[in-house]
Amino acid sequence: MNLIGDPWIPVIDESNRRIEVGLKELYERSHEFRDLALLPHHRIAVTRLLLCITQAALDGPNDEQDWLECKSRIVSESLKYLEKWKDSFNLYGDKPFLQIKSIERKDNATLDKFDFSLASGNNPTLFDHHAMEEGRNITDTSLAVNLLAYQCFSPGGRIGENTWGGIPTAGNGSSLDGPCVEGEMLFTILKGSDMLDTIHNNLITKNQISSMPNGTWGTPVWERYPCDPNDKLINELSVSYLGRLVPLSRLILLHEKSATLANGIEYKKLPEIREPMSTVFFTRDETAIYLKANPDRHIWRDLNSLLALERRDFIGGGSLQFDHLNSHKDRVACSTVYVWTGGIAKDKGKIEDFCEWNFSVDIAILNKLGRYGEGVEHAHFGESKLKEMISRYAKSISSEAASYRQKAVRFYWHDLDSCHEQLIAHVISGELSSWQEIVKDRIFRAYTYACPRETARQIQAFAVGQREFHKKRRK
Repeated sequence: MNLIGDPWIPVIDESNRRIEVGLKELYERSHEFRDLALLPHHRIAVTRLLLCITQAALDGPNDEQDWLECKSRIVSESLKYLEKWKDSFNLYGDKPFLQIKSIERKDNATLDKFDFSLASGNNPTLFDHHAMEEGRNITDTSLAVNLLAYQCFSPGGRIGENTWGGIPTAGNGSSLDGPCVEGEMLFTILKGSDMLDTIHNNLITKNQISSMPNGTWGTPVWERYPCDPNDKLINELSVSYLGRLVPLSRLILLHEKSATLANGIEYKKLPEIREPMSTVFFTRDETAIYLKANPDRHIWRDLNSLLALERRDFIGGGSLQFDHLNSHKDRVACSTVYVWTGGIAKDKGKIEDFCEWNFSVDIAILNKLGRYGEGVEHAHFGESKLKEMISRYAKSISSEAASYRQKAVRFYWHDLDSCHEQLIAHVISGELSSWQEIVKDRIFRAYTYACPRETARQIQAFAVGQREFHKKRRK
């Protein structure tokens, strides 16, 4: 199987049909395909591959002006590049894609291992608890997507030892996280009207990369596979932009029904290296961390961080793609920006869940993120007021507040999640007081939902908490 010519990437065409295409067809018809049709971690991994191919083909863009002008060259240059390197995109053979031919064959993993939704060995997953010793029948198309995502998102844990070019692999059998699971980071992709638009929107310039800590451009891993653990190329791959886009965090060699798996390259982390597709902020103790993918927390509550354009210490702020919007606001054809964001949640060496959100924002919000942050902060203050009301209610009936509080808070945030577009509209119009009224209404709705009032004592307790609510409103 060759990833350039053979179909393996699911996309949505103009007729809203889901079809599979190879890399060559994806570029040739990129103006016809609306979007990728993939799970969150697959979408991130495939997007990173497309960006790596495109940016290696263009050897850029160099700066913002070059970014504006390069869109017309993306298809032709990328197709030329794929033709040049087509022998490096075979799933099997002498130079298998994202695999190391020189490791010792050990057959220490089933092909299920590369699919995070399947149980393998002693590790169940959220959706699958039945591991098969011999593994399942995995198609080459699924294996290609899963191999790419596994190199990006492989969690740490015991992995076994091997030799690479005759030299023992690092880690004594323990592996570190792949570069895309550091801090369970949340990834951002600016979506366009078609795949060509989306690829162009997410290109990062050489000037942007050079402004980052230890920022170097580099080369894709398939152009220069390292020979052994002591190869000087490994350090370049671990820090360079193109080297990290499609990582080699695991040494893998696929066989017919199994695979050999060992520790690969250790990729540098914050603050030495900053992931361009993610958001970085500083904690109270001035530690730089990534905005985390949290399936239980809707992204609107972190939108002011996600869209932040200011760069603190060259690493803080939102993903680097938003710099294009900031630099060319007067040239943006439409006032609405479509954003996809998502990632994985993990527990030590186990992937727990995937999450993703699609949303649209008026570009005017980029100049009013401070006000938006105030609106989010008011919603969090509303949660504290709700908890006070619950505490008064529970105390009045001599009951523990925890169960009532948990039920109320869950309802409160779920209710507010459907209102985030109204917050954006109120911020842009300058009528934040309207948002405050929405928050007050949701506080009382959550309180009413969580606190029973069936007995006389409960009715009295409900009134005590309600008085607290109205007292706070008058203030």
